[in-house]
Amino acid sequence: MHRYTIVPAPTNLCLRPIGVEHLADALLALNLATMLGAEVRQAVGMGEFSYSFKRDRETGYLNGPGIRDHALRLSRTVGTVLDSGRVAVVLGGDCSILR
Repeated sequence: MHRYTIVPAPTNLCLRPIGVEHLADALLALNLATMLGAEVRQAVGMGEFSYSFKRDRETGYLNGPGIRDHALRLSRTVGTVLDSGRVAVVLGGDCSILR
């Protein structure tokens, strides 16, 4: 049997803020952790960044520094989970955590 660790990773830094950053909380409120028999890690939040509609002049990306920061912190957390022999279940928000 797998030993799961849920890593909440709420973010809304991608296309536009529409509430997707609440996905992890909503699934946890529906007892996902209990159904999986999983432990839950502290959320990897957006840090000091908040959504901005301003695109980067060179890349055209929205919120690039925030997405990068979030991805780096998330990768460290997931790495710790995997190093412990557990399966990481990342509950994100928007598509930026998939990149």
